[in-house]
Amino acid sequence: MNQCFTYSISPSISFFAEIHTFSAKEKDTETGYSYFGSRYYSSDLSIWLSVDPMSDKYPHQSNYVYCSNNPIRITDPNGEDEYEFDGSGNMTRVKESNNDIFYKIDENGTRTGESLSFKGKIVSDQKTIEGEKRNSFYLRIDNANDAEAVFSFISDKVEQDGGEYSNSIVQDKGGAIYNLIGSDIDAVKGESYSITNLLYSNEYSVMESIHNHYAGKVSPSESDVKLARQFPNTNFMVRTLGNYCTPYDGNTPADYDMGTSSVSVPLKPFEIIKSRP
Repeated sequence: MNQCFTYSISPSISFFAEIHTFSAKEKDTETGYSYFGSRYYSSDLSIWLSVDPMSDKYPHQSNYVYCSNNPIRITDPNGEDEYEFDGSGNMTRVKESNNDIFYKIDENGTRTGESLSFKGKIVSDQKTIEGEKRNSFYLRIDNANDAEAVFSFISDKVEQDGGEYSNSIVQDKGGAIYNLIGSDIDAVKGESYSITNLLYSNEYSVMESIHNHYAGKVSPSESDVKLARQFPNTNFMVRTLGNYCTPYDGNTPADYDMGTSSVSVPLKPFEIIKSRP
């Protein structure tokens, strides 16, 4: 079959053709393209004829894909977004809803039924920061209470799995203050570089940064303490068991279970508090 972009009229279209086809979208009878509201799709060529108008939010994938190349599980009726996170520390954005909704998925990518939804949009932007060992992905949330709700929900749902996420209060170079919910790309359980990458990026002044630990591990790791020692102006905290732990800094004893510690001060159990100070 000869196909090229120079066709102005598709030979598959007749005056008696059904304008609503398999996609349930209206097909233009003059061009043979399906209109999805934001762009046209050629079913003959199996491609979009223009880039995704929200492509700047998805730098990790092609500007021409539909539903992150997973149309069996993901649909895009409204052009809005949903977010999925797993127990390893990965979080991705998928399109499906008018409101911001966060879903937990299992190791097979299937939603577990646990979700947190908001009326309207709370995420105003997303960003990827490259790191030496692993890149990290962030969601900007301008309202601190919304950011707290998202981070608390995610960390509670993954505390038995070992995935780590972060919630940081930052000030950008323009003076704006907001929260960044951080996760690693291709995350590994028990590891997180979202705070490290954020601090070393020099794009923000990080005022406070909180990350979750595996259930029951209430003290910072040795790497946590070392990072706090390098950034004394940032307030650090570990969250676990649905509570916030005592803040830590570069002088806090590290968790000896993480390996040989360079901190000579004996480890003392932290007092878990029920809310942020």
